[in-house]
Amino acid sequence: MELLVAADFHKIVRGVADIAVRTAHLGEPSLIYRPMGRLAYGVFATADYLRRFPQVTPATAVNIGLLPPLDMLPQVRAAKAAGLERAQVSVNSFALQLDAVRRGLGVAVLPRVLAQDLIELFPQLQLPDMEVYLVTRPQALKQAHISCFFAILQQALLEALALEQVEGDALGAEG
Repeated sequence: MELLVAADFHKIVRGVADIAVRTAHLGEPSLIYRPMGRLAYGVFATADYLRRFPQVTPATAVNIGLLPPLDMLPQVRAAKAAGLERAQVSVNSFALQLDAVRRGLGVAVLPRVLAQDLIELFPQLQLPDMEVYLVTRPQALKQAHISCFFAILQQALLEALALEQVEGDALGAEG
């Protein structure tokens, strides 16, 4: 079994991949799309960054941006519209973006589930959630190893996204 992490939408219908975690429903009728939950987003930074820039605002924050086409994601566009435009550094992956934030290089729009060790800034910004789907071909699930991996991945995603939802609801109740 191989695991590939990519931002591209691979052709599962043609068998390029057996399973995908997608944040968009592309409407292929021959595929199984299982909704897993929603990814909530926020703007995050390290405590060190906040010590260096205690008066940070969306307009003054050094944003770790994403290169096209990732810069067109709804939550990134919403953050830009709210004033978070100053991207002095832009990267081509979420992993690099997260690493840059953890190194204190700036702030970024990140899924809350990935940013639990960071501090959320500007909670008043309303960033859209992103739906998460687990996608496969019916034929792929007939293979025991793929079916087993699909079930494990499905459970892990459901637990992670449910935990994020519970934590998000708790934060919303505090405010």
